[in-house]
Amino acid sequence: KKIIAGLHRHDFVRIRGQINGKINTPQAHILVKSIEVLSDYDGGFGEHPPYEHNTQLPRDLQNKSQAIFKVHAVVPSGPLMILEYGDVNVPVIVPVELTSQIAGLYRGDKVEMQYELARSPKSPSHLVMKSLRVLDALVEQHGTPIHHCGELVMFPKSPQVKFNVFAIKKDIGDNLFRTYTLINFDDVDLFLAFRAKAQKAWDAQVSTAVRGRNYYINDKIEACATGKVNMIDPTQANPQIVIERLEDLNFRALP
Repeated sequence: KKIIAGLHRHDFVRIRGQINGKINTPQAHILVKSIEVLSDYDGGFGEHPPYEHNTQLPRDLQNKSQAIFKVHAVVPSGPLMILEYGDVNVPVIVPVELTSQIAGLYRGDKVEMQYELARSPKSPSHLVMKSLRVLDALVEQHGTPIHHCGELVMFPKSPQVKFNVFAIKKDIGDNLFRTYTLINFDDVDLFLAFRAKAQKAWDAQVSTAVRGRNYYINDKIEACATGKVNMIDPTQANPQIVIERLEDLNFRALP
């Protein structure tokens, strides 16, 4: 457990163990016997303190039977689902008879779920779904105009991302938020230009950036973008704002 607690996203590890057949779920689990860290991944931002979660499980979901979450991942054929509560991800056991309720969900949807804490496994905490209701379906925003101002977010270059990706935070209530990444699919020069514009704004205020779960966020940079929402794939990491003009993206340093 101490080794796992010290791991970081993109660390390269060697795991020895075996498939745990005692956990009867569609998702295979590995009973770990040893973990060897082959190389640490820093990404060039080691000077920022490690991120510390505010939400504590199972404490924050005990003594209640329903709560509001954001969808993190869904595999209806599993049936498997992971929800976000506060700033943690929560695996959810979906009974086969309730599979129809998770069909059509998109990553980023805001939902209300009735649940109970699973007896097993206990670490990490799992929930058993009783019913689910969609409060805000993200796909309904696809193709609609958007103008939004919010804190500037950066997903740093990594083994998964070829370059720094910039986004804008959007609070959706109930201690949840979405990040809208900034994109243009048709004009490479425009995309490079507004990416450089975002990087310049970030670099000018980098001292006030703080580490998030898998990103960095700067509450001293207000980013404003105008465009259209793109959300076409249920597994899409984030909704996107498609920007058509360089002047449709602006930044303001905050005191």
